[in-house]
Amino acid sequence: MAIDDDRVVGSLAGCALDQYWSYGESLLYEIDVWASERRRGIGARLVNAFAGEARAADAGNVWVVTRRSNTAAVCLYE
Repeated sequence: MAIDDDRVVGSLAGCALDQYWSYGESLLYEIDVWASERRRGIGARLVNAFAGEARAADAGNVWVVTRRSNTAAVCLYE
């Protein structure tokens, strides 16, 4: 959760993949920043925090799924 002045302004959901074919991978499957709070770096901080947690858990990869047409998401993840 991203919190600013005691109010939620964004959220991210993801998980560690624990499958027999997977070794140390995490999946970021949802991120949302309230429309009024966008363009303040909140999304980037959420993604970086998730990636940091994944690294701390020895994840070798972090996966995201989006469409190429979702240019905002593609820019954020790059």
